Amino acid sequence: MQAPRIQPLKNTHPALKHLEGYQAFEISTEGHFMGRRWSRGEVVLCDAHMRDGDAIVLVPRGMGRARLGFLMGATLVGDRGEPCGKVRWLPIGRLSAIVRPAKVGERALGWVIEDIDGKPVATKTPNQLPLFCSGRELERRAA
Repeated sequence: MQAPRIQPLKNTHPALKHLEGYQAFEISTEGHFMGRRWSRGEVVLCDAHMRDGDAIVLVPRGMGRARLGFLMGATLVGDRGEPCGKVRWLPIGRLSAIVRPAKVGERALGWVIEDIDGKPVATKTPNQLPLFCSGRELERRAA
């Protein structure tokens, strides 16, 4: 399977209102990258701190679309392992977190922000509770 396609996030994501210092990119086409399946609608957060071996977001200088890749020493590498020239591609930052919907079955319960290693960073529940909600669910959401 090919790598996911990404695009800059146009509107502020509801789960990101309290986070600063990140650039956000939305997964527009699902795919595999870094041994993980990336789903459409997930949001990737990047920060400017890049180290050797980090997964990064590359944006084209001129026309084109953003893409995922790696920083290998002083070399930029694309999602399929191909070299990406610095004349054509600009590294924006390392992948630091993923924002994905928190679901139980088909029901969305808000948003989960995980760092790239899979540890939860923050969760954001929806502002409005479902019309029919049990007392236990209200207590759980309030905790």
